[in-house]
Formats: sequence, structure tokens, C-alpha cells
Amino acid sequence: MKIAIASGKGGTGKTFVATNLYRSLQKRAQRVTLVDADVEVPNDHLFFDTVCTKRNAIEELKPTVDPEKCTYCGKCAEYCNYQAIFCIPSKGIIKMLHEWCHSCGACLYACPEEAMLATQEEIGEVNFNQEIKEKHLLVEGRMRVTNNTAIPVIKAAIEQAEETASDLYLVDAPPGTSCPFIKTAELSDYIIMVSEPTPFALNDLKLSLDTLDTLNKPYGVIINKADIGDGTMRNYLQQRGVTIIDELPYSTEWAHYYAKGLIAVEHSKEAEQHFERCTTFIINRNLKGKEA
Repeated sequence: MKIAIASGKGGTGKTFVATNLYRSLQKRAQRVTLVDADVEVPNDHLFFDTVCTKRNAIEELKPTVDPEKCTYCGKCAEYCNYQAIFCIPSKGIIKMLHEWCHSCGACLYACPEEAMLATQEEIGEVNFNQEIKEKHLLVEGRMRVTNNTAIPVIKAAIEQAEETASDLYLVDAPPGTSCPFIKTAELSDYIIMVSEPTPFALNDLKLSLDTLDTLNKPYGVIINKADIGDGTMRNYLQQRGVTIIDELPYSTEWAHYYAKGLIAVEHSKEAEQHFERCTTFIINRNLKGKEA
């Protein structure tokens, strides 16, 4: 079962929840793999003492031009919906703008001279990081900064993680409600939204839940820093019939652990109790999924 830990906006505590759930599930003797699908800025590995045991390069179609065959007719540029080909036929100039290319292959189809070459370019990587002492596995997707889309790297990270022998896969999803979040949700069986009781977070949470309803994906919510709000978020979720998995308190102690790269459940009894409830929910959800 793949469970995505997501958030409608950045800074709500998504990675905090993902890393602590990962360790808490291990304490319950669960075979679990943590997948960092926040591929633009993957940082889950910072909380664990790991060594990279394997790296798989992710490549994508990025066409190039064969100057010996090109007649500068401009058909390729006409077919490109993303304006990734700069062509001035009268001047004999053509240039591929790979940072805009979406790898659709339309230019390959359009070229009457077969001057477009189906070349591949490395756009990211999937790293397999093993904890040195615990021997548990973290799978990390990492996108190249020059790449314009995270989707292929996210997909590769989740699919390659499934090759490991685990019962559960926790996927630290990209923040927001755009395409990377949607792709992660599509590839997951259940989504845990992490939010905080602020007006901005509630607005983005509503957008996220509407998106998940459109995708017909089951979900629940963990309210982080729950005691700083006025109850508006809790009331909204209850009225909407959304499962509130847990309400985590605002804790400067936990924040200090997080800032130092430490896992709160290993140092705080209160954190351990809260995430024990969350892991019980996940384990029951996984057992229910197996029965289905």
C-alpha cells in the first residue's frame, strides 16, 4: 500500500510527519520504505544516517537537430505547442530550447526530412539510501535544476521503490496542488493531508481535497499545530465529513528536534504517543486494503 503524505502549501509540517511516521511504523515492526517524491528539494535523507547504495539515472526524450538533413522548413516549430524550437527559415537558423521541451515527440513526427533525432537527456535520478545502523531503505527522487517538469522523476521514484520488499510505502509528496501533487496522488492508494489551522493553509487544503475528490482518492487529515487556531479548520473538516487522523500540538521542543535533524518520536514521549495513533490508523488501513 502506498500512502502519500501531502500538503496544500509548503511549511505545514509534511516532511516532519512523513519522517516520524516512517520511524514510528518501524517501531511497530512494519516493513516500510520512505519515498521522497518532493524531487525539487528532497531532504528526508538529512534526518537519517544513510549511505547511497544505488543510483539510477532518469532520462527523457529531448530531440536534437541533424544539421546535415535539416532544410529549415520550420514544420517542427509549427508542431511544437511549447515553443521549444526557435527557427528562422529565411536565415537558416534553428535552435532547440530544451528547457521548454515537454518531450512530446511532435517535432519527430512533423519533420519531413527526418532531421530530428530522438536523443535522450538525463533529467534526474533515483537514489537508494540505506540507513547504516538500522538497515532500512529510503528511496529518493532528485530532479536536475535545469529540468522543467518533476513528473517523470516522481513516477520513476515511486515505481522503482515498489521493487523493494515492503508492505508499506510512505511517499513524501511535493507541496501544493499542481501537477506534481496530482501525479503523486494518482500513484498512491491513500493520501494523508498535513495542514495547519491558518487561513492560508485552510484555503489550500480545500483546493487539495477538491482535487482528491475529482481523482476519487481516499484521504484523511492531520492537523499540525492544532492548538494555535480557533477551531475553524476542525469545524470545516467535520462538516465535510473528512477523517481527522490526529491533531498534533504546537511544540517548540519538536521544532528544536526537527531543526537539528532529529526524529521527534525518538526523543519525545508525547510525540511517540501521537504518532502511535497515526501508525495504528495506517496499519488498520493497510489491513483493510489487503482484505479488499
